[in-house]
Amino acid sequence: MDLEVEVVSREIVQPSSPTPDRLRSYQFSFLDQVAHPIYNPLVMFYQKICDTEANKIKISNQLKHSISKALTYFYPLAGRMTSDHLSINCNDEGILFLEARVKCQLSDVINNPIPSELNKLLPFSLYHDCEEFQMGIQFNIFECGGIAVGLCITHKIGDALSLFTFVNLWAAIARGDKKLVVPQFGLASLFPPRDLSGFINTIPKPKEKLVNKRQMRESIKELDKEYVKKIQDGYNYMQHVREIAAGKRETVPFCFTSLCRFPIYEADFGWGKPIWVASAARDMMNLVAFMDTADGKGIEAWVCLKEEDMAKFESDEEIVASIASKSF
Repeated sequence: MDLEVEVVSREIVQPSSPTPDRLRSYQFSFLDQVAHPIYNPLVMFYQKICDTEANKIKISNQLKHSISKALTYFYPLAGRMTSDHLSINCNDEGILFLEARVKCQLSDVINNPIPSELNKLLPFSLYHDCEEFQMGIQFNIFECGGIAVGLCITHKIGDALSLFTFVNLWAAIARGDKKLVVPQFGLASLFPPRDLSGFINTIPKPKEKLVNKRQMRESIKELDKEYVKKIQDGYNYMQHVREIAAGKRETVPFCFTSLCRFPIYEADFGWGKPIWVASAARDMMNLVAFMDTADGKGIEAWVCLKEEDMAKFESDEEIVASIASKSF
């Protein structure tokens, strides 16, 4: 179904205490340099907890106050990217926080999710200019009192582990935990930045119509440590990419990413864990993202293909045989 979402408030949330001068600049690592300038999306759904106006105000304030405290640990997220795109100015300018009303029941989305409609529960486009905000949050309230917390974090400084570390720290602060798992920002010491003169890291706008689908699989490699060591020792990954692109044979890029076994269902803000955690539609051709199902017994595959390729994919007998009956 088409979601009707109305944003009712917009504000900037800043860290609860200023970032020390010695931490005011976050240097990008080589991995940050080559990361696409896009946002990683996450939408967490919770059962009926905002059934009264008083609860709506209480939950909204609880989220904002705990975000403010969490940003003192994740201070680069409240900063702004420098003009040379080599670092983050950790100036505490803050993150975007939106509050919205969704004119349907939570069950309408859970029972029939449409990836492209889930993007309406996020604070901005996944391909929005990352220079302005490193992160944004949208607090969505459904007519039944259920909620969805939509979050976008720039891929430049936040991979999947960073994303869930932040979310679970934020949730721990919100529910009053004292034992917090705090981050360390030292990736540049492991993967020092390099001179990438002439390298333009952009995602071309697809010419064809893309289709996003969510499918549940009943069953589904660990990153090779030797490959990581090669990159640390100076392996020229970008030159390798250029050599492939310059080859005589046609190259069709396909990108896979997995969030399986990450603690995506651990975000308890004080009202229980999410009943479902979702991704969103991405305008990035030939992309597949894997996520655990809510019960931990299966895997959701979020697939983005050209319309004609999606039709072939969905009619493939081997694919159909491995997909659970409830797929969207």
